[in-house]
Amino acid sequence: MNRTKARWALGAVLCLALVAGYVPEAGAFYPWGFFDEGGQLVYLKWDLDYMDVNGDGDVADTATSDEGVELNFEGGPLGWADSEKAKVIAGYETWENVPTAYIAFRYGPDIPGNVELDMGFDNIDLINFVALELPEDTTQVMPSGTYGLVLFAATYEQTLISIGGSQVYVDKGQMIDVDSVYWGEGTRLIEDYYGFGFQGSGAIMGGMICGLGFSPWDNFDEAASQAAGVNIEKRVVCLRNGAGQLVSVGVTPTMYNGFFFYDEGAGLLADSHEDLAPDDIAGITFLYPRGDTDAFFNLSEQARTFTREGYPSSQIGGAHIMAWCDTDNNPSSARVPFIDTLTGLFERDATSSSNTRGNFVLRNLFKQLEDSNEIPFTASYTFTCAEFEPVMFSQADYDTTHGGSLIFGSDSGTEGAISFASLFPSQVFHEAGNLFGLDNLDQGTPLEFDLTTRKIVSSSTGKTLDTILAAGRPMFGDANQMCPYNVVVAGLKTTRGPNALRYARDSVLLNSAVGVALMDTYYRVSPAMAQFLLRHERLLATAQAGAAGVEWLLGHGTALTAGLVGLAAGLAAFRLRRKRSRAALTASLLVAALCWVAAPAHAQFAFKDMEEYVAASDDIVTGRVTAAESHWTADGRKIVTDVTVKVDDVVKGRFNKSGNVYFSLPTGRVGPIGRFCPQLPRFEKDEDVLLFLEDRGEHGLMIVGGLTGKYNVKTNQETGEKSVYAGSNAAKVRLDRAAAKMAEQGAQSEQAGADGESDEQDRRVDLEDFKDYLRGIAAEQGKAE
Repeated sequence: MNRTKARWALGAVLCLALVAGYVPEAGAFYPWGFFDEGGQLVYLKWDLDYMDVNGDGDVADTATSDEGVELNFEGGPLGWADSEKAKVIAGYETWENVPTAYIAFRYGPDIPGNVELDMGFDNIDLINFVALELPEDTTQVMPSGTYGLVLFAATYEQTLISIGGSQVYVDKGQMIDVDSVYWGEGTRLIEDYYGFGFQGSGAIMGGMICGLGFSPWDNFDEAASQAAGVNIEKRVVCLRNGAGQLVSVGVTPTMYNGFFFYDEGAGLLADSHEDLAPDDIAGITFLYPRGDTDAFFNLSEQARTFTREGYPSSQIGGAHIMAWCDTDNNPSSARVPFIDTLTGLFERDATSSSNTRGNFVLRNLFKQLEDSNEIPFTASYTFTCAEFEPVMFSQADYDTTHGGSLIFGSDSGTEGAISFASLFPSQVFHEAGNLFGLDNLDQGTPLEFDLTTRKIVSSSTGKTLDTILAAGRPMFGDANQMCPYNVVVAGLKTTRGPNALRYARDSVLLNSAVGVALMDTYYRVSPAMAQFLLRHERLLATAQAGAAGVEWLLGHGTALTAGLVGLAAGLAAFRLRRKRSRAALTASLLVAALCWVAAPAHAQFAFKDMEEYVAASDDIVTGRVTAAESHWTADGRKIVTDVTVKVDDVVKGRFNKSGNVYFSLPTGRVGPIGRFCPQLPRFEKDEDVLLFLEDRGEHGLMIVGGLTGKYNVKTNQETGEKSVYAGSNAAKVRLDRAAAKMAEQGAQSEQAGADGESDEQDRRVDLEDFKDYLRGIAAEQGKAE
């Protein structure tokens, strides 16, 4: 077999069905979820009661257990061979072997492929089906140019579903059905040539079935990757496997949406998907915590912009937060990316949505690690904040919880979606003042979990993190300077008052746990207090007079002290008689003083070019989506979304201009039930598109390449010019290659955003030039036929 062909297939097959990465909730990994109508964040996962077959309140984590998510493999001559099935199951078991998570799988009887596929692969029948698609199959369910398809059904509201003839109550956020189909011919090709492929595919598929989306970051060795021609990562951290053995693994997540390997030397590669990285362990532990999770800790902070004169700081939404770990306990070696998250992914409601945009939680950071000699050491981390710029796919693909992008139809939870901020400097956390630029990540202040105090502390100074950040300082950026004292003293000549209050804060309050808690509370409520003062002029004037009085008193300290001594001597007898009243007065004065004793502290697709997409397409059209409506089919077993596109122009095929194109997708949401598929595109009413379509006869039209067969068309509001751009990274790769070829032919292309401004993330080309380019390809192919 040709080695080049095998390597091409390797890069395409090993991540079967892993096409669109999704990042819902911030939590050091990317599970699928959504916000309900009340603003509560709900994760899509399997219910414990469903997996707990024997009803003992636990899901056994042994390979022989008959508990967990039931999966049925396709049997028969067109299904899985026993050896292939065993390797896929071994991939699933990597998730079962995480001791801090209770996820498990069980395996029902094999189902003849023709039974399930003929009934309809997209039925919501509560049978979790794992199938192969071979050329001999009479029903082809995968679009051309894709290597896998995964359909999930889940509940988005509390509802009743029929199971075994009975109506069963199911809470919202529950997975109820998942079906997956692989391109069998390609997987077998890789397995035969390289000796691996099935197990790694099973590991990724297992993560998807558990409810995990894909991570956007990696730790590849650039030099080794370039030499090998594929992505290579090094083994950089020691973790315990399912058998309790200490093994060296990489830190690129198994759920990374691309292919990557270990270079074992002598030209041998190992599939790096077959073991889990810390990020994967953090994710599965969060979704299915077994209870023995004391090996981890969480870090909850916020990221803000920097202040400028006249501009207070604001919270940053969609910032990428990364924890970098010293995995070998060697300060001289470079830290590696360990666990990440995004800001702004929190429960939202009418009162808190504006206050959590910059918040983040890094979940399940390891407290301790082991070196290669099995000696435990305290894990330390530096932390960075940067723009979110995923290599694979777009930013919006990683926010399914807010945008509702996994499902079709109304009520998809689009309100409150986070925005991905840009044009803010990258930062490395440092207790003495943050450093700019990610190149300084090894110079940041390392933080660790102190097992004695049970707090996060600086590895350098021993200070606790809550003390470092107690004076209102966020972990990244500047504190909100809008505090009551700033409002009161604005325009006043005050120096002694602020200095005295800062001294009391820094030298007294911040040296005690009670004082730290008081300061934290003050800085949380201070913006609201400041706004209250600004809205009430009389109260503000009174407070300003009081501040001026305090400044005068501090400026005349000597005379005031002498007077107070004399007054104290003269009233000594009176004080004895009225002790109780005096105590009450003193308490009142102390409460009033405390109000002022605070000052602000500063899956891969087949790699096909446009020529191959044109050849695979029966029709290529541009037009506007006039309808995208989800509904149950007449038999009540499927949810489909019917899409109507009013044709604006025809590049190839039989359709007429101003006519309509109709097709259906096996996804959507109707009432409490939704079905989604990462490999298929999403359509919204009134969006302009360019589509590559394949005619499947009685099965209707299908998008060539799934997600990669749809392109969006945007109009420049100033010039009226239309440009085409890719809505996914997989499509972007093809568009970039096409744009380069078009440039050689003299066509215009540019890096431009939807508004016509520069945007390095999306390449867009002139629509008319692109259509001419595609017509030229179709004409040449027609001549060749």
